[in-house]
Amino acid sequence: MAEGRIKHIALTAYDLENGGISRVAVYLANGFAEAGHKVTLLLCTSAGERDADLRALLGPDVLYEALSNRRYASRALGQIACLPAFRRWLRTHRPDIVMGTANNIAWFSGGGLAGKNAPECELYIKTTNPIIREKDSALISSLRRLGYNRLFASANKILTLSDAESRILANEFPRHAARFESVFNPYVTEALLSLKLAERRGDGSTFHMLTLGRFSPQKNMARLIEAFALAKKRDLDRGRKHMASAKLTIAGEGPELEARKADAARLGLSDQVHFPGFTNDVSGLLADADLFVLSSNYEGLPAVVLEALGSGCPVVSTDCFPAARELLSGLAGCVVTERSAESLADGILAVIAVKPDRHALRARAANYSVGSAVQSHLTAMGLKAS
Repeated sequence: MAEGRIKHIALTAYDLENGGISRVAVYLANGFAEAGHKVTLLLCTSAGERDADLRALLGPDVLYEALSNRRYASRALGQIACLPAFRRWLRTHRPDIVMGTANNIAWFSGGGLAGKNAPECELYIKTTNPIIREKDSALISSLRRLGYNRLFASANKILTLSDAESRILANEFPRHAARFESVFNPYVTEALLSLKLAERRGDGSTFHMLTLGRFSPQKNMARLIEAFALAKKRDLDRGRKHMASAKLTIAGEGPELEARKADAARLGLSDQVHFPGFTNDVSGLLADADLFVLSSNYEGLPAVVLEALGSGCPVVSTDCFPAARELLSGLAGCVVTERSAESLADGILAVIAVKPDRHALRARAANYSVGSAVQSHLTAMGLKAS
C-alpha cells in the first residue's frame, strides 16, 4: 500500500462496553484520525454498557456509526442480524481498510467482505484472546482451527498483541505464519504517565490492592477474593502484620458482582473488600494502589496490567496471557503465578514487602503509550501520518 495517500479506516467493534478492548478501539480511532486519516468507528449496536461514556472520548474527527440500537440475546445473534446492514454500509462508503478490533468481531469483519459483490479493501484482524482455547473439546478446537484458517486466509495481516502470541499462532496455523505481526495496543495514556512515581502507601499502615474488570467467569474474581483471604491468614500465621489492615478494591460491573459480594461477606471481608462499580478514572484508582492483582483464567494482553505498570504500580498476575512472564519478569514487585487461589496468595505475600523500582515499571510499559501504539498499527498497515 502506498504510504502517502489518506485512507478511510473502518474500525469494527460489536459495541462499547466496560472492557479494555473498547477503550483501545477509541484510542486507536482517535490516533488514526490525528495522523490525518479518515476514520469511522463502526459498531453492530449502540446498546453497549458504556456507549455514551466512551463515545464522549472520541475525537471530533472520528465518525461514529452504529448499525443497530438493539440489545441482542448474544453477540453471535447480533452480528448475524447486523451483517446485511454492514454489507450495505461497505458498499456505500467503500473504506480502504477494515480492522476488526477483537476476536469477537473478527468473523463479522471478514464476513462483510466475503462474496463477489463486496467492495475491495484491505482486512486486518486483531486477536485479543486465545484462538485455540483450553476449555474447548477436541471437536470444537478442530472446528475453530478450520474456520480460522479460512478467515486468516482472507486477511492481509493478523495483528497480535505480543511476539509470544505470534509464535503460538504461527505454530497453530503454520499456513499463515507470515501473516502474524505483533503490535502494541494503546493502553498507557498521558494521564497515567503524568502520575508522580511516589510511594503510594501514605503512612504505611494500609496496603491497598486493586483490580479492575468485568465480573465474569473469565476474570475469576472469586479466585482473587479467596487469595486475598488466604494471604491475610498466612501473613497472620507467620506472625507478620503486612496484611493486617490491607484492603482490596475490585472496580467493575457484570453478572457475577452480587455473587462476589456474597463471597466477601462469607469470608468476613465485607469491610476490607470494596466494590465501587465501573469507573473511567483508571489513573485515579491506580494512583492510590500499592499492588495490582490479576486473577483471570485467560487474556490476550490485558490493558489493566500495562496501565498499572505505566502508573508505576507493581503487578501480581496469574499466568493467563502468552506474554505474562516475558512482560513481568525481572521487575521488583511483580510476580506471575499459577492459576489458583493458593499460588496467587503466595505471590501477593512474596511481593508485599518488596520495594519496587517504579521507574523500571513505567519503562517496561513505554511501548504501550498511546502514541507509540498507534504508530505500530500504522506501520503494520503500511501507513504513516499524512
